[in-house]
Amino acid sequence: MKAKVTPPTITRAMSAFVEGLCEDVAGQVELFIYDPPTLDDLFFRFAAAYTFRERIVVHGQAGWGGYYVAAPPHHGFPQEIKVSELGAAIVQALTAHNPAVPNDAVPSTAMKPVLRALGARSQKELQAEGKHCWIENNAHGIAITPTHNGGHRGDQRGFTPLEDRVICLSLAVSDALLGQALQDAFERCTS
Repeated sequence: MKAKVTPPTITRAMSAFVEGLCEDVAGQVELFIYDPPTLDDLFFRFAAAYTFRERIVVHGQAGWGGYYVAAPPHHGFPQEIKVSELGAAIVQALTAHNPAVPNDAVPSTAMKPVLRALGARSQKELQAEGKHCWIENNAHGIAITPTHNGGHRGDQRGFTPLEDRVICLSLAVSDALLGQALQDAFERCTS
């Protein structure tokens, strides 16, 4: 990897050119230009998961107007699911992540499939009793962030990330370990 360009380095290269010590400034400066990472290394994918009563749902996320909303796929399972199946559902949800959908393409009912798969009658009921985890996949690995459930009313309502309880995994994690990590993250959730 080449050294990063800094003003003194460019100034020295230009001085060397002016003083006749080198034939071209561009050739000298090129030696110091940093090669940026490929765009393949700069990705983020998001998914989410909820548990409510005896059900778990893993779903994709879609970027919409600076927010993320629930998006397909919506995988609903009983609590007793095999961890490898749960992990495979997480991988599918992350793969389906859509970073930018048009503002008019997101219905106000984006959470309905999630609520239906959980057996919750409303968002209010889910926030009263449920647990939620945020799942992020980037170039460094997979992070599962548990949340605090502040209920459905008051200043602390909704789900708040618990950054000190994040579970970090490598990109090479097996489906079984990924599924187990989500179950462990649900145990780290608070209310």
